[in-house]
Amino acid sequence: MELTALEREIVAQAGVSEEIARRLKAAAGGGPLRRLIQPFSLDPVAAIAAPVAPGRVHAALEELRPQATAAGHLAFHAHRGYGLRGEPDQVAVLRSSDPYDILRTLQTDGANYEVYNDDLIARLKGWEALCTFRIVGADGDWVELEFSTLPAHLVAFARDVYAFCPDTIDQGFYFPAERELMAAEQVEDNSGVLLRMLRDLQRVGVSKEGGLERLAEVAQWHASQPATVRREEKIRARALELLAASIKKDRRLFLWWD
Repeated sequence: MELTALEREIVAQAGVSEEIARRLKAAAGGGPLRRLIQPFSLDPVAAIAAPVAPGRVHAALEELRPQATAAGHLAFHAHRGYGLRGEPDQVAVLRSSDPYDILRTLQTDGANYEVYNDDLIARLKGWEALCTFRIVGADGDWVELEFSTLPAHLVAFARDVYAFCPDTIDQGFYFPAERELMAAEQVEDNSGVLLRMLRDLQRVGVSKEGGLERLAEVAQWHASQPATVRREEKIRARALELLAASIKKDRRLFLWWD
């Protein structure tokens, strides 16, 4: 696919091969090429990007990646539009053979959790001792990995992911784990607790007026127990299991710091 004069200028400024730029444009569906922007500084970086529909990102990368790799370039998912009107995703190429240059170029970090670019790269390099993966996407505050081999102990790995990137659980897998637990506890919530409270009343054997007071006391006592703490622990433990199962099934991990 041919490039416009402006696109050739953009490609030259980014130091990207014109042949790879043409392949990027074709794989992404023919949209205009642009310099990739460092998300928080808004400065152009040494990479180019093309808009692509969210449903086409995987296919575009599969088409583009072999030629890009052979030519010493990295192809990656560079921006998510999150379904917002008029906000497409972007696929990008960068002239490098070091995948961590994607993160260095975009200065990807989780600064609101005091996770900085060097910290992120160091953690991912540490994970290389447990598994093999490639960086398939990144932006200012997220990175996505695709695994070739998986860690031997996925739940332990999920705990490490959570410690490093809490939003993966707290804004992700926590909610399905909570819904699952709520469904399992529904009978207990609606009948088991009430039955225990009524049995307490029967054992006490007080008058009707006293029974109401006792019922309130028993309800307050149940509410004061560390059940809430145990419940949170149970939800997070289940969320870690769901994260581990997701990694095993999809062989992908999406990290973000909101």
